[in-house]
Amino acid sequence: RLMKPVVEKMGTATAGRICRSILRGLGRASMAFFRKRSRIDERLEIEVLTAADIHRRAAALDAFWERIKDRLGITVERTARYLQWRLFENPNINFDFLLATDNDQMAGYVVSQLRKNEPGVGVVTDLLCDPDNRTCFNTLLNAAVEGLKNAGAEVVSFPTLASNNFLNRWITANGFVSLNHLPSFLRRNAKSTSDSDKPVLLVKTINSAVNSERVIDPRCWYYTDLFTEGIL
Repeated sequence: RLMKPVVEKMGTATAGRICRSILRGLGRASMAFFRKRSRIDERLEIEVLTAADIHRRAAALDAFWERIKDRLGITVERTARYLQWRLFENPNINFDFLLATDNDQMAGYVVSQLRKNEPGVGVVTDLLCDPDNRTCFNTLLNAAVEGLKNAGAEVVSFPTLASNNFLNRWITANGFVSLNHLPSFLRRNAKSTSDSDKPVLLVKTINSAVNSERVIDPRCWYYTDLFTEGIL
Protein backbone atom coordinates (compact mmCIF):
# COMPACT_ATOMS: atom_id res chain seq x y z
CA ARG A 1 0.00 0.00 0.00
CA LEU A 2 2.86 2.36 0.83
CA MET A 3 4.43 1.70 -2.58
CA LYS A 4 1.28 2.54 -4.56
CA PRO A 5 2.06 6.29 -4.95
CA VAL A 6 5.57 5.40 -6.13
CA VAL A 7 4.22 2.98 -8.74
CA GLU A 8 1.69 5.54 -9.98
CA LYS A 9 4.40 8.18 -10.32
CA MET A 10 6.92 6.05 -12.23
CA GLY A 11 4.32 4.14 -14.19
CA THR A 12 3.26 0.50 -14.03
CA ALA A 13 5.47 -0.57 -16.94
CA THR A 14 8.60 0.97 -15.37
CA ALA A 15 7.75 -0.56 -11.97
CA GLY A 16 7.32 -3.94 -13.63
CA ARG A 17 10.71 -3.75 -15.32
CA ILE A 18 12.38 -2.77 -12.04
CA CYS A 19 10.67 -5.60 -10.14
CA ARG A 20 11.60 -8.17 -12.78
CA SER A 21 15.22 -7.00 -12.63
CA ILE A 22 15.19 -7.39 -8.84
CA LEU A 23 13.76 -10.89 -9.13
CA ARG A 24 16.39 -11.88 -11.68
CA GLY A 25 19.12 -10.69 -9.34
CA LEU A 26 17.60 -12.60 -6.43
CA GLY A 27 17.27 -15.69 -8.57
CA ARG A 28 20.89 -15.62 -9.72
CA ALA A 29 22.20 -15.07 -6.18
CA SER A 30 19.95 -17.76 -4.70
CA MET A 31 20.80 -20.28 -7.42
CA ALA A 32 24.54 -19.80 -6.89
CA PHE A 33 24.12 -20.28 -3.13
CA PHE A 34 21.77 -23.26 -2.98
CA ARG A 35 22.83 -25.34 -5.97
CA LYS A 36 26.24 -25.95 -4.44
CA ARG A 37 24.40 -27.62 -1.56
CA SER A 38 22.01 -29.72 -3.63
CA ARG A 39 23.34 -33.22 -3.81
CA ILE A 40 23.40 -34.74 -7.30
CA ASP A 41 24.08 -38.27 -8.57
CA GLU A 42 27.14 -38.32 -10.82
CA ARG A 43 26.36 -41.90 -11.85
CA LEU A 44 23.22 -40.90 -13.73
CA GLU A 45 23.66 -40.61 -17.47
CA ILE A 46 21.85 -37.63 -19.00
CA GLU A 47 20.99 -37.71 -22.69
CA VAL A 48 18.95 -35.54 -25.03
CA LEU A 49 15.95 -37.25 -26.62
CA THR A 50 14.44 -36.25 -29.96
CA ALA A 51 11.06 -37.11 -31.45
CA ALA A 52 12.61 -40.14 -33.14
CA ASP A 53 14.07 -41.28 -29.82
CA ILE A 54 10.67 -41.04 -28.11
CA HIS A 55 9.17 -43.28 -30.79
CA ARG A 56 12.07 -45.72 -30.67
CA ARG A 57 12.03 -46.00 -26.88
CA ALA A 58 8.27 -45.90 -26.44
CA ALA A 59 8.09 -49.28 -24.71
CA ALA A 60 10.74 -48.29 -22.13
CA LEU A 61 9.06 -44.91 -21.47
CA ASP A 62 5.68 -46.60 -20.99
CA ALA A 63 7.23 -49.15 -18.62
CA PHE A 64 8.82 -46.33 -16.61
CA TRP A 65 5.46 -44.57 -16.39
CA GLU A 66 3.70 -47.74 -15.23
CA ARG A 67 6.36 -48.25 -12.57
CA ILE A 68 5.90 -44.90 -10.84
CA LYS A 69 2.44 -43.56 -11.74
CA ASP A 70 0.66 -45.05 -8.72
CA ARG A 71 3.01 -43.14 -6.43
CA LEU A 72 2.04 -39.76 -7.87
CA GLY A 73 -0.93 -37.54 -7.23
CA ILE A 74 -3.60 -36.63 -9.77
CA THR A 75 -1.89 -36.08 -13.11
CA VAL A 76 -2.11 -36.84 -16.81
CA GLU A 77 -1.12 -40.19 -18.34
CA ARG A 78 2.47 -39.50 -19.35
CA THR A 79 2.76 -42.28 -21.91
CA ALA A 80 5.21 -42.14 -24.81
CA ARG A 81 2.34 -41.24 -27.14
CA TYR A 82 1.33 -38.36 -24.87
CA LEU A 83 4.92 -37.08 -24.72
CA GLN A 84 5.19 -37.28 -28.51
CA TRP A 85 2.00 -35.25 -28.92
CA ARG A 86 2.59 -32.85 -26.04
CA LEU A 87 6.20 -31.98 -26.86
CA PHE A 88 7.19 -32.82 -30.40
CA GLU A 89 3.93 -32.34 -32.31
CA ASN A 90 3.56 -28.82 -30.91
CA PRO A 91 4.34 -26.41 -33.79
CA ASN A 92 4.65 -23.37 -31.54
CA ILE A 93 7.33 -24.30 -28.99
CA ASN A 94 10.67 -26.09 -29.12
CA PHE A 95 11.12 -28.26 -26.04
CA ASP A 96 14.29 -29.86 -24.74
CA PHE A 97 13.83 -33.38 -23.35
CA LEU A 98 16.56 -34.77 -21.08
CA LEU A 99 16.44 -38.39 -19.97
CA ALA A 100 18.31 -39.81 -16.97
CA THR A 101 19.30 -43.48 -16.84
CA ASP A 102 20.91 -45.54 -14.08
CA ASN A 103 22.61 -48.74 -15.27
CA ASP A 104 20.52 -48.64 -18.47
CA GLN A 105 17.28 -48.27 -16.49
CA MET A 106 15.21 -45.10 -16.86
CA ALA A 107 15.37 -42.98 -13.71
CA GLY A 108 13.46 -39.91 -14.86
CA TYR A 109 13.28 -37.03 -17.32
CA VAL A 110 12.97 -33.26 -17.42
CA VAL A 111 11.44 -31.01 -20.08
CA SER A 112 12.37 -27.35 -20.55
CA GLN A 113 11.94 -24.49 -22.98
CA LEU A 114 13.06 -20.94 -23.72
CA ARG A 115 10.20 -18.45 -23.75
CA LYS A 116 9.92 -16.87 -27.19
CA ASN A 117 8.05 -13.80 -25.96
CA GLU A 118 10.31 -13.30 -22.92
CA PRO A 119 13.98 -13.17 -23.97
CA GLY A 120 16.32 -14.61 -21.38
CA VAL A 121 13.61 -16.57 -19.55
CA GLY A 122 13.75 -20.36 -19.37
CA VAL A 123 11.01 -22.61 -18.03
CA VAL A 124 11.11 -26.12 -16.59
CA THR A 125 7.89 -27.51 -18.04
CA ASP A 126 7.93 -30.98 -16.48
CA LEU A 127 10.13 -33.16 -14.29
CA LEU A 128 9.30 -36.77 -13.54
CA CYS A 129 11.22 -39.24 -11.41
CA ASP A 130 10.78 -41.52 -8.41
CA PRO A 131 9.07 -39.23 -5.84
CA ASP A 132 11.36 -40.62 -3.13
CA ASN A 133 14.57 -40.00 -5.06
CA ARG A 134 15.49 -36.42 -4.23
CA THR A 135 19.02 -36.83 -5.61
CA CYS A 136 17.66 -37.81 -9.03
CA PHE A 137 15.33 -34.81 -8.90
CA ASN A 138 18.27 -32.50 -8.12
CA THR A 139 20.36 -34.03 -10.91
CA LEU A 140 17.65 -33.61 -13.54
CA LEU A 141 16.83 -30.06 -12.45
CA ASN A 142 20.53 -29.16 -12.46
CA ALA A 143 20.90 -30.53 -16.00
CA ALA A 144 17.87 -28.56 -17.21
CA VAL A 145 19.09 -25.30 -15.65
CA GLU A 146 22.58 -25.74 -17.13
CA GLY A 147 21.08 -26.42 -20.55
CA LEU A 148 18.88 -23.32 -20.35
CA LYS A 149 21.80 -21.17 -19.19
CA ASN A 150 23.92 -22.40 -22.09
CA ALA A 151 21.04 -21.52 -24.43
CA GLY A 152 20.97 -17.93 -23.16
CA ALA A 153 18.55 -17.99 -20.22
CA GLU A 154 19.26 -15.45 -17.49
CA VAL A 155 16.51 -16.67 -15.18
CA VAL A 156 14.69 -20.00 -14.93
CA SER A 157 11.17 -20.55 -13.59
CA PHE A 158 9.54 -23.80 -12.49
CA PRO A 159 5.74 -23.35 -12.27
CA THR A 160 4.03 -25.67 -9.80
CA LEU A 161 1.05 -25.80 -7.47
CA ALA A 162 1.39 -23.91 -4.20
CA SER A 163 -0.26 -26.87 -2.45
CA ASN A 164 2.51 -29.28 -3.46
CA ASN A 165 4.61 -28.74 -0.35
CA PHE A 166 7.29 -31.40 -0.84
CA LEU A 167 7.90 -30.39 -4.46
CA ASN A 168 8.13 -26.73 -3.54
CA ARG A 169 10.67 -27.56 -0.82
CA TRP A 170 12.81 -29.49 -3.29
CA ILE A 171 12.64 -26.69 -5.85
CA THR A 172 13.52 -24.04 -3.26
CA ALA A 173 16.49 -26.11 -2.07
CA ASN A 174 17.83 -25.89 -5.63
CA GLY A 175 17.95 -22.10 -5.53
CA PHE A 176 14.49 -21.13 -6.76
CA VAL A 177 12.66 -18.24 -5.09
CA SER A 178 8.93 -18.70 -4.48
CA LEU A 179 6.91 -15.69 -5.63
CA ASN A 180 4.49 -16.36 -2.77
CA HIS A 181 7.23 -15.55 -0.28
CA LEU A 182 8.10 -12.19 -1.81
CA PRO A 183 6.59 -8.81 -0.85
CA SER A 184 3.26 -8.14 -2.58
CA PHE A 185 4.77 -5.10 -4.36
CA LEU A 186 7.29 -7.33 -6.13
CA ARG A 187 4.76 -10.07 -6.90
CA ARG A 188 2.19 -7.69 -8.34
CA ASN A 189 4.55 -5.66 -10.53
CA ALA A 190 6.75 -8.53 -11.68
CA LYS A 191 3.88 -9.93 -13.72
CA SER A 192 3.15 -8.66 -17.18
CA THR A 193 0.11 -6.40 -17.44
CA SER A 194 -0.02 -6.37 -21.21
CA ASP A 195 -3.39 -7.37 -22.64
CA SER A 196 -1.57 -9.32 -25.36
CA ASP A 197 -0.16 -11.62 -22.65
CA LYS A 198 -3.59 -12.51 -21.30
CA PRO A 199 -4.89 -15.64 -23.08
CA VAL A 200 -8.45 -15.65 -24.35
CA LEU A 201 -10.42 -18.89 -24.44
CA LEU A 202 -13.06 -19.16 -27.17
CA VAL A 203 -15.46 -22.09 -26.91
CA LYS A 204 -18.04 -23.43 -29.34
CA THR A 205 -20.54 -26.04 -28.17
CA ILE A 206 -21.00 -28.75 -30.82
CA ASN A 207 -22.87 -31.25 -28.64
CA SER A 208 -26.48 -30.20 -28.01
CA ALA A 209 -26.60 -32.44 -24.93
CA VAL A 210 -24.04 -30.24 -23.15
CA ASN A 211 -25.47 -27.71 -20.72
CA SER A 212 -24.49 -24.31 -22.14
CA GLU A 213 -24.46 -22.76 -18.66
CA ARG A 214 -21.75 -25.19 -17.58
CA VAL A 215 -19.66 -24.32 -20.63
CA ILE A 216 -19.25 -20.71 -19.48
CA ASP A 217 -18.84 -21.66 -15.81
CA PRO A 218 -15.12 -21.27 -14.90
CA ARG A 219 -15.50 -23.91 -12.18
CA CYS A 220 -15.98 -26.51 -14.91
CA TRP A 221 -12.64 -25.80 -16.58
CA TYR A 222 -9.13 -26.96 -15.82
CA TYR A 223 -6.73 -24.47 -17.41
CA THR A 224 -3.18 -25.55 -18.32
CA ASP A 225 -0.25 -24.22 -20.36
CA LEU A 226 -1.55 -26.23 -23.30
CA PHE A 227 -3.89 -23.32 -24.04
CA THR A 228 -1.17 -20.67 -24.07
CA GLU A 229 1.04 -22.96 -26.17
CA GLY A 230 -1.65 -22.97 -28.84
CA ILE A 231 -2.28 -26.71 -29.16
CA LEU A 232 -5.71 -26.85 -27.56
